[in-house]
Amino acid sequence: AVRTAQKVNAALIVTLSRTGHTAQMIAKYRPETRIVNVCIEEPDHQGRALDVVHRSLITRGLVPLLENPAWRGESGHPQEVMRNAILHCRDILGLVKPGDAIVGVHRIMGEAVLKVIIVPE
Repeated sequence: AVRTAQKVNAALIVTLSRTGHTAQMIAKYRPETRIVNVCIEEPDHQGRALDVVHRSLITRGLVPLLENPAWRGESGHPQEVMRNAILHCRDILGLVKPGDAIVGVHRIMGEAVLKVIIVPE
């Protein structure tokens, strides 16, 4: 993810995580690109996401963000959460602007997915 962010000159790396481990492993390489860790709340582990947010605060270059349940939309797919998290980073946090490249990292059915996303207008 770090190398991809360097190659495409990404403005942000966004991870979806339940434990924060993925974001911490990326942050270990000290990328110049800021990392946003979207902490996913699981129904059977209430309060765990808030613990992950608190733990993420001590990691250099990592911006923890608690998932808004509305981001899941009707489908509940990680792609939907990723899209809404990027829009939140653009509109509310001001971390990116339309046209910026973002590297997204998450899991689908146990497989790691890395993709380059252009921030929509």
